[in-house]
Amino acid sequence: MDKPFFTVIIPTYNRENLIGRCLKSVIEQTYTNWEAIVIDNFSEDKTEEVVASFKDDRIRFYKNHNYGVISVSRNFGLDRASGEWICFLDSDDAWMPQKLEILKLYANDFDMLYHGWEINTKKRFGNSYKKYMPYEVKQSSLQYVIQRGYPCNTSSTAVRKEFVNNIRFSEDKKLFAIEDYDFFLQVFEQRPRVKLVKEYLTLYDAGTGISHNYEALRRRERTLFAKWKSKLSREEFRNVLKLAMQWKAQENLDTRPALARKYYWKMFSSSIFMVKKKALKCVILTYIIQFMRVLKH
Repeated sequence: MDKPFFTVIIPTYNRENLIGRCLKSVIEQTYTNWEAIVIDNFSEDKTEEVVASFKDDRIRFYKNHNYGVISVSRNFGLDRASGEWICFLDSDDAWMPQKLEILKLYANDFDMLYHGWEINTKKRFGNSYKKYMPYEVKQSSLQYVIQRGYPCNTSSTAVRKEFVNNIRFSEDKKLFAIEDYDFFLQVFEQRPRVKLVKEYLTLYDAGTGISHNYEALRRRERTLFAKWKSKLSREEFRNVLKLAMQWKAQENLDTRPALARKYYWKMFSSSIFMVKKKALKCVILTYIIQFMRVLKH
């Protein structure tokens, strides 16, 4: 087999009901020069049988214990990747058929590509998808990104392999569920040529992943920010802390919108325009929520 252009890294565990959809979306790609590396954390269901049923030589299946740390599986895949470009795909997500063909159009001119996705917010699949397009990274640096928030979705991002030869996902459990943010900050630190492809090419399932525990998320973000603080100026770090107010606000938005508004105003004090704009929209949302609650009573 010719050397693959894309390597697709797919960690999985107990996904017999979803891994088939995931792999089918890769096999149905209109661009065919790829390999898929599936890393199974010794599933206790029929995940392995589902993968084996595809009988495609481009799919390589491994069993490897990650002890609850998905970074171990992703790093296992990175160590075995032979493609010129690395793509990540979680086993509960899927791709649009033209994804790799579209990315290939930009591969010669850029080092990192990311795109929009459709989010399923229900636990069961149905007509519940909404589209999301991330912001465009106009300055390729970790300082630019960390002040504005994580622009990528792991299943919607591809990186030239030479940029990740010396980069791996952190296996620190304190960064659980935020290790992808840390990984791509390492990539941005090398100032890649980055391109936002304005297409919706991933189906992301928010209903089967990690729950949004905002308190836990804030704790992990503090660990992440402490790791990168030395790379930031005092003003940049202040902006990072102000951006983080969104999670404290989000935690209180539905039940205590007035309190959430106070945190959004703190977020508004950032010197980053797009953060100020988002915070202002959220402040308005808190008033709408309060008004609707008054109407219900």
